[in-house]
Amino acid sequence: MELPPGGAEAISHEDLRRDVRRFSTEPAGAAFLDRLRQMQFAEVSEGEGTCATRAGKPGGAPLLLVARIPTNAAEATAAAGLVSIAKAWDLQGGPPGPRTLCLLAAETAVPPGGFLVGPIASGPLVLSAEGAHADAAAADLPAERVNYTDVQARVGQLYEALPGATTPGPTPRSP
Repeated sequence: MELPPGGAEAISHEDLRRDVRRFSTEPAGAAFLDRLRQMQFAEVSEGEGTCATRAGKPGGAPLLLVARIPTNAAEATAAAGLVSIAKAWDLQGGPPGPRTLCLLAAETAVPPGGFLVGPIASGPLVLSAEGAHADAAAADLPAERVNYTDVQARVGQLYEALPGATTPGPTPRSP
C-alpha cells in the first residue's frame, strides 16, 4: 500500500492551477472554505473575511495565515498556496498548536500575530516575520500564463519556513 506524500511533497502544481482558476472565477470565500473542509478545517467567524481553523498537535502556539480575497489570478496564488499548505499539514499531521487560515478583504487589517501571504505568481519569494510575497508586477497575469511549477516551489519555501516544518526558517509571529 502506497501512502500519499506529506509535508512539502504534497504541494502540487496541479492543485495550485485548479485552485487559482477556481478562486479567480467563483466566489473565493466559499471555494476556499470548500477546499479547507476537505482537510478537516472548520469555518470560524473573522469579521469581514472567511476563515477556517483546525486544532493541531498539543503543545504549540496558534498560527494564523492570511491572504487577501483575490481579485485576479496573481492574488489567487496566495489563497491557493494556503490551501496547499493545509493539504501538506493534513497528510503529515501538521504542526503543534491550532492553525487558522483566512481570506480577508484588502481593507481589513491583518489581526495581531497574523502572517500575511501576498501574491506569489512570479519572482523570488520574500519572507519576513510579518509575511511573504513575490513580485507584485504579475497582477495582470492571467491564470493560464502563471508558471505553476514556480508557484509550487514558492509555496514549498513558505511551507518550510513555517513553525513545525522539518527545516526551520524565518518564523511568523504567534498571536
